[in-house]
Amino acid sequence: MYGKIKYVSVLLLCCSYLSFGQTSEASESEYPQIEIGASLFYYHPNLDELNQGFSQRERESVPPLTAWNNYKISYLVVPTVVYHMNRRNQIALLLGGSYGQSNRQDAQSYYYVWMVGGEYRYMLQSWRKFSATVGVVAGGGIIGAKFHRSYENNVGINVAVSTLYLDGGGTLNVDLTKRLGVKADLKYVFVPTKTLDNLGRDLLLGSVAAGIGLFYTL
Repeated sequence: MYGKIKYVSVLLLCCSYLSFGQTSEASESEYPQIEIGASLFYYHPNLDELNQGFSQRERESVPPLTAWNNYKISYLVVPTVVYHMNRRNQIALLLGGSYGQSNRQDAQSYYYVWMVGGEYRYMLQSWRKFSATVGVVAGGGIIGAKFHRSYENNVGINVAVSTLYLDGGGTLNVDLTKRLGVKADLKYVFVPTKTLDNLGRDLLLGSVAAGIGLFYTL
């Protein structure tokens, strides 16, 4: 009797192993995959130093220049292309941008921020019940910004910088259908402090970035 129980147990274990192996193989056979998407990030770097520099230039000009409102950045739109090597490993290409503008008569104040970078994403855990996957991300690239104000008599002040950046944080993906899903990201963008020679101030573009977006698997 004991021998039969042992035999059945071994047989069940073998069947379970084979079944698991086939499931894993079928799942892995779906890779590699390409995913495209876009996210809207809350991105709010501290621009106090920059704004103080512009205000000082406006006050010290002869005659003084009519002041503009302070610059504020609150968002970043980031389209992405993600290459899924397998269930856990992903490589992403990111392009980001933000823009703001104000006008009065013939004068204009505007800013824009741009970024180009890449990320490695490692998916830690999946929950089939919720069709959700959570992971960690780390990456870097180039980020740049320009701030411009014009005044009367064709007077203008320009600030433009570009530098390397690093980022790191976490990501949550939730599948809505087989191909369409929602993505949430929380990370920090590390940007070195840049000294602005023409204003004598520092520009700080580092900030927490919290985003939500849609993605589609091709």
